[in-house]
Amino acid sequence: MMVVAFCATTVFAQVESDIRTATLVQSKGTTVFYGASAFADACNAAAEKGDVIVLSPGHFNDVTITKSITIYGAGYETDAISGAAPTEVANLYISAKTDYDDYGNKIDIYPAVCLEGVCVSSYFCVNESSNGGVLENLVVRKCKFGNVVAIHPKSNNCKFSQCVILGHGLAYYSSVFPSQQNQLNFENCWLQNATGANIESTITYDHCIITQYRSGYAHVTNSIMQSSLTENCTADNNIFTVKSIGSNVTGTNNWTEVAIDQIFADASAGANYSAVNDFKLRFPAKFVGTDGTEVGINGGVAPFDRISPIPRILSSDIDLRTSADGKLKVSIQVEAQTKE
Repeated sequence: MMVVAFCATTVFAQVESDIRTATLVQSKGTTVFYGASAFADACNAAAEKGDVIVLSPGHFNDVTITKSITIYGAGYETDAISGAAPTEVANLYISAKTDYDDYGNKIDIYPAVCLEGVCVSSYFCVNESSNGGVLENLVVRKCKFGNVVAIHPKSNNCKFSQCVILGHGLAYYSSVFPSQQNQLNFENCWLQNATGANIESTITYDHCIITQYRSGYAHVTNSIMQSSLTENCTADNNIFTVKSIGSNVTGTNNWTEVAIDQIFADASAGANYSAVNDFKLRFPAKFVGTDGTEVGINGGVAPFDRISPIPRILSSDIDLRTSADGKLKVSIQVEAQTKE
């Protein structure tokens, strides 16, 4: 694991002792915001499209995103080696902005958001649209959701990858997916509760671990299921710990009634989520998916990985006094996160 320390001399309008920072990266330069409201402040200052926000560890105030931005956190769990804290926000909302078409009709336009390395401890919600808005090109990687994930509008080309969804998850409200979801994909995710939508939707779960499947229609492949699916779902090359894949579920090459100790190398940990469970299969060569890789979250094109590529801030030392020319000496220790 590489550790880098660097010193910088820069100009600040105000000194903040709070280590929580949100760094807004724009073509015209970089701005650092401090404190619990730093995340929201950076979002407010961002351009409508194309900017990047890098968040330090720490807990930030709730935020509503209305712009097409990329957000990188320091990771969603406390680092087991360094003890560095995660980046956390209790509630994160994505909302559309209302515009008008060429005929003067209102239309809601959702931002294309990329979110990585953040823990949303309570509520992640894409708010409803009153004017036919479609959520497009949402990308969520290596994030953890402690309670609810709700996507209310129609969607197109949206992906959750290497995420952990706990609590009520995707099945808290029957209206979580109330309309057609096109290409809403979950890959290499651990889900406590999963759900689908109407039969016209294309929701997919691939190389996931799912504790409970609640309702609705979806395509499930190469996953480990601890419950049956609901009517009309499709299922291929999944491991089921239960006796049946579900009533009126179509698919091939599924394994049913497989004991936990025949699935995971660590039978005591099994499919239960913890920060140290690696979910390694006991017989990876036996349980092979449709793509030729092992079933479960360690197979596929994006094997499960908790580590964010963004370095963590381990410590900072900021002089309390500026020099005669208004400059402030800053020393920051950064740890590049790599797998052991």
